[in-house]
Amino acid sequence: MISHFKNIKIDLLTSCLVLLLFSNNLSAQESLYYSDNVKLFNKAIVLYNENNFSAARREFELFESKHCGEDEKCVEAHFYIAVCNLELQHPEAKSQIESFVNTYPVHPLSVKAYKVLGSYYFEKGEYEKALAAFDKDPYFDFYDDDDIKIAYQAAYSNFDQGKTKEANKLFQVLKKGTHPYALKSSYYAGYIEYDQKEYEQSIKDLEKSLSDKEISTYTYSILPLAYYALGQEDKMLALVKDAKSKGIHLPTDALLFTGKVYYTKKDYATALIYFNDYLAEVPVQVIDRNTAYQIGFTNYKEGFPEKAVQPLSVASDGNDELAQIAAYDLGAVSIELNQKDKALLAFEKSRKLSFNKEIQKQASYNFIKVQFELGLYTQVGDACELFLFDFPDSEYDSEVHEYLQISYVNSGDYNKALEVFDRIGVNNEETKQAYQEAAFNKAVENANDNNARGAIDMLLKSQKYPMSDEIYDASNFWLGETYTSISQLDSAITAYDEVPNDSKFHVASLFGRGYAFYAKQEYQLGIDYFTKYINLGRKEKEAREKVAEAVLRRADCYFGISNYHVAQRSYDMAISAGSKDVAYINYQKAQTYRALGSNNDEAFRMYQQVGEKYGETPFAPLSYFQSGLMMAEADRNGEAISQFTKVISRYEKTNVYVPSLLKRALCYKLEGELDNAETDYKNVIDTAPTSKFAEAAITSLQGLNASGHVISDMALYRHKFDEANPMSTATLQGDFEMAIKPFQEKNYDQAIISLNDFLVKAPVNSSVADEANQALGITYKIKDQKELAIASFQKVNGMPLKEKALRYIGELQLMLEKYDDAIVTFVELEKVAIRKTSKWAVYVGLMKAEFQVKDYSACKAYATKIIDQNIKRYVFEAELYLAKIDLEEKKYTNALTSFDAIANKANSQIGAEAQYLLGKTFRVMENYNESTKALIEVQKNYASYSEWINKAYLLIAENYISLNDLFQAKATLESIISGSDIPEYKVQAAQRLKDIEQLKTNSTPTPTKENQ
Repeated sequence: MISHFKNIKIDLLTSCLVLLLFSNNLSAQESLYYSDNVKLFNKAIVLYNENNFSAARREFELFESKHCGEDEKCVEAHFYIAVCNLELQHPEAKSQIESFVNTYPVHPLSVKAYKVLGSYYFEKGEYEKALAAFDKDPYFDFYDDDDIKIAYQAAYSNFDQGKTKEANKLFQVLKKGTHPYALKSSYYAGYIEYDQKEYEQSIKDLEKSLSDKEISTYTYSILPLAYYALGQEDKMLALVKDAKSKGIHLPTDALLFTGKVYYTKKDYATALIYFNDYLAEVPVQVIDRNTAYQIGFTNYKEGFPEKAVQPLSVASDGNDELAQIAAYDLGAVSIELNQKDKALLAFEKSRKLSFNKEIQKQASYNFIKVQFELGLYTQVGDACELFLFDFPDSEYDSEVHEYLQISYVNSGDYNKALEVFDRIGVNNEETKQAYQEAAFNKAVENANDNNARGAIDMLLKSQKYPMSDEIYDASNFWLGETYTSISQLDSAITAYDEVPNDSKFHVASLFGRGYAFYAKQEYQLGIDYFTKYINLGRKEKEAREKVAEAVLRRADCYFGISNYHVAQRSYDMAISAGSKDVAYINYQKAQTYRALGSNNDEAFRMYQQVGEKYGETPFAPLSYFQSGLMMAEADRNGEAISQFTKVISRYEKTNVYVPSLLKRALCYKLEGELDNAETDYKNVIDTAPTSKFAEAAITSLQGLNASGHVISDMALYRHKFDEANPMSTATLQGDFEMAIKPFQEKNYDQAIISLNDFLVKAPVNSSVADEANQALGITYKIKDQKELAIASFQKVNGMPLKEKALRYIGELQLMLEKYDDAIVTFVELEKVAIRKTSKWAVYVGLMKAEFQVKDYSACKAYATKIIDQNIKRYVFEAELYLAKIDLEEKKYTNALTSFDAIANKANSQIGAEAQYLLGKTFRVMENYNESTKALIEVQKNYASYSEWINKAYLLIAENYISLNDLFQAKATLESIISGSDIPEYKVQAAQRLKDIEQLKTNSTPTPTKENQ
């Protein structure tokens, strides 16, 4: 170890020799004594100067023990022993030095003692302890080399401990000398001056320190910053270049400022070198927005657009002019990278800021252009109108008008398109054709959403400008179809008649006319049109099931005009044609045999066949009931009782249950089984006390009682009947008509009051009570009071209203997410359903409910039924659910194929959901870019379905978060907040925006002191 106090030791040795020279006047004995004394002392000094502190300490201690008194050498020995212990890190060294100072306060070595201690701690890097020792004697002799070194150590210790004022005082003195510490002191003086923004003096001192090879490396770190602060950019660039040539590592600020200078000089190539060096050490997330813009712009100018994206995104994250410019440039960069979705968000941000009007105009124009290229036609219209308002007579005026016009033609938001057409007028053939197409497409959309009245309105509107014969013919055909669906048959026939013979809709319109005449019971006309359809349909290759249905309906028409022989043959033809309504056909054939009266046995046999073979269909109870009537008419009462019993025991919920009770009671009476007759009559009253059958039952009971068959509780049943029928049918019907009038007039608030008042006094199980409850349920449904609607529908007991009520209940339970209840309801509906539409509703309802309870096999079974039976209204939805099952079961490839296919062919809400789920599937597969592309198509192709558009953009934001593109994520969420018309999604977007801000805070590295 090299001694910290070499100079001090040499001085002491010299002083010892001087003392020896002055001792020649002593005696010979004394001379011998002092000779040994001096010899031992000098030996210790020599060992000390050779840094052999352990041996030196032994010699000093030996000297002390043999020769020590109060003379000067003993005092010096005490001092050197303490210093040796200090060098040897003896734990008592510090206390020995302090003891020396306290014992010899005026001794010259006491002045040096604390400086020795401070220098010791300094060399160990313990600057706080060093400073505490130096402060004991803060005065220095700047002409003494030893004190100069100690002064430098004291100055640095102050600097290290943050006492820059005290440090600077010493550095300012030290820098003026020629000693080894002058240039180092110049460096630290310059550092402090730079920190105190005294840049001119700082430069002078720092330039001086460059001569010191040891300190110059550090000077290169700060002198460029001082040059930059004073605007001496050329000097800074030269110094940085010199540093790089010498391989000196520059601080990040020096790299950054150099890049900024070259950026200002538009030397982007060189600027990029330094910016890249800067970014190699500093994350882009922590740099200030101005710097981020400069780095992003430089990358863009130098042909690295992909590297420009992130810094420009950082620069855009604000609401000032810089954000406006940076967002515009980000849009331009994204266009170059063919990332139009990101460009759209960037231009949108820029156009919303108005600090720079020219930039705002350019951003607004490019926003429209990118929207159009992405096919977001509905948004194009709004953006065009805003542009024309904000920038009238701009250089883009004619081009924007053209975008506006084309967007109306291609828009999927037909309501908006038509609204704009009506507002600005239709002035030429092109816009008239666009008007016709928009109105027709809106009609199709309404029809797909089961909005028949809305479809009719739009179809009529499309005929205002009949520019396309094909669309005009299609509108008449679909008018006929839609009028038929709401039983406006005369209007339907009129519309079908407008379809010309050379139209591709001609053949289908023949079926429509035939069906309308059949429904009007104008059977001969129905036969004529069905026959035309069948003949032409086979030639034109109409769907086989459609031709089969026409054959069946024609058979019904023959039955309707009592041409039973032809009807029988026609029913057989329907089976041959492939009709799947076999139970109905066999029932109708039995009806024809019975109507002919020539082969009642065959009629009976066919009734029995229907009952036994198709027992789950609504025609089974009808067949048993008709069989019972046949037997009763033939006075075969025992056999009639058997048939009526089959209905009563198996089909309690059907329309023929109560009539079967009444007919069986009569048969029992005729057979003399009066107790059984009594029981059935009572069951009629208990089951349907307000029906016409109850009146017949009470009359028959009274007749039995009067004939001598005593009925013990006759009074009870008279009371039941009277209580259920407190007023005449005419009066009750009149009150009902008054109560339901507000409902018919769509005054739903008043309807709730009037119907509830009526139900208070109406007989509970009466038909009018059923009608009132049904109307009240529909009213509550319209008012979105779902629970009250269900309660009202559940009070409907009689068929056929109960069939409709159950369907309403199931659908409402689905909306309320009561899936288990919905399953129970649809299963009950399946048992009583007579109408095809009810059966279809069962399949659809159970498909949806089973999916939600995750019984995918059951869901798949009902979806497959819909597809196999080609229930056209629900086929797309069934396919959608099969695809959703694939997604849930992680069969992603199958799901992608199915969702894509459905989205391409379904223009309804189902298509919108399929397109959304396509994007969701890509996201689950972590293919975020493909997911975003698919989700953007929701807006492009299904502009009328706001819910799915909002869901899509929320998921797009999540994609950007997953890609760590927080600027695009924020821009997407902000577009939802500003543009959504659904409050729920605005709230979700706002919350997610807060989450992103928190995410940025948590994930951003804390800047170092240097970076700050």
